[in-house]
Amino acid sequence: MDSPRVYFQTKLGFLLAVKREAYQSDNTFPEFAHRLGRPLETPPAGYSKIPKNVENRQVTDQYHLFRAQWAIEQLEIEIQKKKLRSWTVEFDPLVQEHQSNHYEWVGLKLTSPEYLASTHTLETDLFNVLGILNKNFLTVANSATRLELAVRLAGLYVNVDQLKAIASMIWMADPLLSEIHPSHCGPGALSSLGLQYTNLVRDYPIHLKTELASSIQIEDPWNNRLSLNRRPLETLPHPGELKQAKYRHGADKILNADTIEGLVHLLNVEVQDIRDYPQARPAYGFRVERATKHFILDFNQHCGSLDFDEIINWTALCVKIFLLCLGRSHISLFEAYPGLRYTSDIYDFLAEHNLNLVSDYYKKKPIYLKVTDLKDWPLVKSTLAHDESKPIVSPHWPSTRSLPSPLAEFALRALNWESSRKNTGRSTYSFGIELEMYMPAVPQGITTLQTSPVSGSPIDSNNMSAPLIDFSDSFEWSDPNPEDDRKIGSGSFHQMAANVADFISSKGLLTLLHDRYVECGTHVWRNKLSKHGVVPISGVRPPHQTWTILDDASLKAWEDWAGYWKLAGLEVISPILRDTPKGWEEALDMVGILRNNYRLAVTRSCGFHIHVAKGTEPLSLHLLRKVSVLVYCAENMIYRLCHPERRNNRWTKQLMGGSTLFYAFMDSWTKIDVSSDFEQYIPVDKIVDSHVLGCLKKLWATTTVGELQRWLKPDYFEGRSCIRISELEDSPNFSNEVRGGTVEFRYLEGTLDPELILRWGQLMVSLFQFADLATPEAWRVFIPTVLQCQESGHCDLNMLRMFLMLLGLGSDYDFWTTRIGKFSQSPVEGREREPGKRPSEGHEIQPCVDESQMDSLRKNVCQRQRTLPCLIQRERPTDEPKSPTDPESRAKILLEKAGFTSKQVEKVSKNANEKGLGRSKAKARPSTQSREGGSQRAGAQLLKVLQASRDQAEKDVQLYYGK
Repeated sequence: MDSPRVYFQTKLGFLLAVKREAYQSDNTFPEFAHRLGRPLETPPAGYSKIPKNVENRQVTDQYHLFRAQWAIEQLEIEIQKKKLRSWTVEFDPLVQEHQSNHYEWVGLKLTSPEYLASTHTLETDLFNVLGILNKNFLTVANSATRLELAVRLAGLYVNVDQLKAIASMIWMADPLLSEIHPSHCGPGALSSLGLQYTNLVRDYPIHLKTELASSIQIEDPWNNRLSLNRRPLETLPHPGELKQAKYRHGADKILNADTIEGLVHLLNVEVQDIRDYPQARPAYGFRVERATKHFILDFNQHCGSLDFDEIINWTALCVKIFLLCLGRSHISLFEAYPGLRYTSDIYDFLAEHNLNLVSDYYKKKPIYLKVTDLKDWPLVKSTLAHDESKPIVSPHWPSTRSLPSPLAEFALRALNWESSRKNTGRSTYSFGIELEMYMPAVPQGITTLQTSPVSGSPIDSNNMSAPLIDFSDSFEWSDPNPEDDRKIGSGSFHQMAANVADFISSKGLLTLLHDRYVECGTHVWRNKLSKHGVVPISGVRPPHQTWTILDDASLKAWEDWAGYWKLAGLEVISPILRDTPKGWEEALDMVGILRNNYRLAVTRSCGFHIHVAKGTEPLSLHLLRKVSVLVYCAENMIYRLCHPERRNNRWTKQLMGGSTLFYAFMDSWTKIDVSSDFEQYIPVDKIVDSHVLGCLKKLWATTTVGELQRWLKPDYFEGRSCIRISELEDSPNFSNEVRGGTVEFRYLEGTLDPELILRWGQLMVSLFQFADLATPEAWRVFIPTVLQCQESGHCDLNMLRMFLMLLGLGSDYDFWTTRIGKFSQSPVEGREREPGKRPSEGHEIQPCVDESQMDSLRKNVCQRQRTLPCLIQRERPTDEPKSPTDPESRAKILLEKAGFTSKQVEKVSKNANEKGLGRSKAKARPSTQSREGGSQRAGAQLLKVLQASRDQAEKDVQLYYGK
């Protein structure tokens, strides 16, 4: 018998707009003015074809059928152009739209081919399909549509035990899945009737006409978006969750089923008056093909969507749930989850089964945005009763402009980045950091007291409001580290994080606990900010408006660790900070507060991420391409500065060897016709590796942000790349810019070392700035330099020096060489053996930060001026004194600009003079010949001084390696 194989197939339900009249304008209606796509022209005169799946012409509106077939044909033409012939289109008469009557809306269903679960073809195909639907046509997935998914088990004759395991998993997971679906897709919706209406629970068929007599009405989520004042939706009353006691017998019926046919019958929803309600169907369809004996599970409850991320994540979730059942018995599920009840939420369930990325996706989705597609459709009118205000969206809203935010009661407030640059230097760049860490904790309720802060801490003891644990008064616990009087966590994550947030806020850095139930725009959230004098910024996610503490699902809590109740993970993320002394000092202050007031640990499961952007300016596609190309070339050098294990970490996958781009490489890429500026920036003649050259060309030739994102991604559903382009929810998937987005650098291991955080952060900002502003000449020096860095072996310190010099960070050379040296001596640095493994009992608790170190970092790192050497001449003021003409002074200035310290310059100059390279004391003659000779001598002297510095650098390298 063949080994089992799992296939899946998606079906996209949507509506396509067709003009009612040939002369109808594209931009007449404000609801659609922001859309990239346009309505389809009306069929030509005399057109009379109808869809194949319409049995006869006994339909009231024949013209609607003509438009439907016309739409199918035009869509098929576009699909064939993209060579997506296996995708099929059909008319869906059950999907209708009569309230938005500006156009004729045709209900369609687009079905994908079957994909093998272990392959990733769907992602590429779906990208092209959605590009057609969203750019070439005016389409929408209204409340009548569904995103359907069919998962098929092939190569194996399904037996009753296997089917029981699948049914048991669905029974247990259903209450969890309801957390991510909107109310109109609940178990009472006719298009997705829940398991509560199956034969597992009911002994007789459901009569919908009778049941609908007590129906309830809910607001259509598309109200005042697709059209104004839409009628409420009608559903059956919610029957209650499956985990309630009244449904326990349903789980028992699964356990006691003895035949496949009997179990399939139990899982079916029987509707007595189905002819009157053809749209009625179960949320889950269980069926076994008679001919092949293949088992198929249909997921029908997801609301319709034309959003790439929503479709991909829902597909991953459903396929994973199905795969979890293979090779597992239903008995083991009943034993692991008594009564088939899962006691936590959907996010814990996903994290428990290694779906962290999917968990993060749903966790970050705002509660009010369960219908993801709404983010692309702005409110055209307030939903408040008796509100007669004018529509928010102008009838001429440009398609290239991001949608207005409906948050904060539709108050549109522009954030003028340029006007706020007073006293902040000339930098237009912004950054944000993410700190991941662990905190020892004890149960809530152990005796607490107020104590003074640790000696040397800058914290004022009079303001300590968060509880401190007094182990001396506890009969149950004794402090494993009694000499350390810093705080530890108490209680659940929510209790612990809330206390930490309150304490940090009392020190002047407003910090909030991210609560997914208190979303941006609500009175509760705004009141939190207003208490601290903070005005919310439209278009910026709540966690990035202030310092925020989040529960990171990737940081697993460790019970009974080193004498503590548990070691709990948490993540602290910054608001948007400026690349100015004030911004870096705020980051330094946060690290100081954390280190000096809390016992914290950093394990190899932790990471440090920094986001870089240009304030609120959009990030152009060309800039993002340049950043991607620059990082691709500099990757080996960047990884050299990180802990060695980061190169192979699944959350920081390298581009050269771990990205979709790398594995998809084809020899033909080296001959791609790219724009002429490619060879202006990239020295093609110096790139000997055809694989590298082809990948660089492919990146440079991308035409949309979405395409670039997908080339940088790692294997499908597997980890994260070392660099990621993130964007706001309302950024178009197919645009040539990202509004409000950032470039996230994920290379560095978790750290609370303030010096490493500052120097690394400024290095990433400088890389971003180099990609943005550096001249083509500077690029042609930088690219060959970094490409010489090898993946393994000794790090060439000359290359490191040049790398830092070109970024204006030559003074950081000693710091990075010291760090690299430590890795060569002790690669593991005393951390646990593998990421994700339990930390050892002796794992280090981070010590306090000395106040003198804080002052030094504030002065020498936060407040220093950083400028790219290639921009120095461009930025020099007009009243700057004339450059010296004597060779020695000129050499000194050049060396200082290259990143050498004053002491190094003086040492080189002294050595040069001792060798007879000083200035000639002979007087210059006023003849032209003498002046030319003097210039030649000056140039020769300058070269010799630089050669002397090179000789000294080589000696330093030999001394470093003990040669």
